[in-house]
Amino acid sequence: MSSAFEDTQKTLTAYADELEEMKIYIHRDLATLPKEYVTMVNSYLTEAAKNIKLRRQVEEFELKYEKARGALFDSVHERDKIKAELDQFTLDVDKELEKLEAIETLMREQPSIQVGRGILVDGKDEQYTVQ
Repeated sequence: MSSAFEDTQKTLTAYADELEEMKIYIHRDLATLPKEYVTMVNSYLTEAAKNIKLRRQVEEFELKYEKARGALFDSVHERDKIKAELDQFTLDVDKELEKLEAIETLMREQPSIQVGRGILVDGKDEQYTVQ
């Protein structure tokens, strides 16, 4: 009898992911087992069902975690890209301010100089020129 129970345990372990098939297989073997073994097998089935449910919950959590992690990675990448663009824009603005300050200094030193805007060159920002 102990051998039949051990075989049943091995079978239950092998089919832990397929609860419905386990129930069908166990039902055929229950007729040959004593009552205490039947009770034991039923409790084992109950625990197996709980474990399967918990395993599925863990798998669902892992999927959600991976999705969230991917979204976080995308957000960090986008943030870094925006930061790089902002840094470049800041550098460009600083260069333009330096040009304007140089023109302002020139105008203060030589008030007779007229300052005008140049034309667009290769689609770049307007160039300031001294005339």
